[in-house]
Formats: sequence, C-alpha cells, structure tokens
Amino acid sequence: AKRLKREGGQLLTFLKHKDVPYHNNTSERALRIFALMRKVCYGNRSDRGIKTTEILATIYATCNVRGVNPYHFVKDYLDNKVDTIPLPQESMVPSCVST
Repeated sequence: AKRLKREGGQLLTFLKHKDVPYHNNTSERALRIFALMRKVCYGNRSDRGIKTTEILATIYATCNVRGVNPYHFVKDYLDNKVDTIPLPQESMVPSCVST
C-alpha cells in the first residue's frame, strides 16, 4: 500500500499519455532471446561471462531497435578499432549506423 501511494502516479502514466503503452511487452520481448540462450547454455559460470552476455545483449537489443544488423555493427566496430591508440568518439560509430 505504501509503494502504491508513493509510486501510484508513475504506475498510471499511461492513463494521462496516450503514447505510453500500458504494458512492458516490448522490453520483455527484447530480453526473451537472452533468457532462452541462458536456459539452453546453462547460464554463465563466471562474472566475466555474465558481463560479456550483458554487453552483447545490450548491443543486440539496441541494434534491433535502430534497425541495424548486430553482426555488421560489431564487425564494423572491430574493423575500425585500434588497440594501441584510442579513437575519437565519432569514429566509434560503425558505418552501418546513420548518425
């Protein structure tokens, strides 16, 4: 009851703004592939594996929202990355993404 009283306005935002969905299905669907992958691969066995999966999941979901092929995004990034010299920020955006 306290939480509803405290956050009730935020929970009902969709009533005031027609462009806000009343569900979080979009977010749930974006995460579904990673939940399935975790199930099939028996999860991660290290902190590094968890962090890597989180990074890849973020890249994949962002690319899908932007309509960019995740494979091409990562390939372009790695092709343009120089290990010894930090690149300027604008050069980190792969060519397959329009800015």
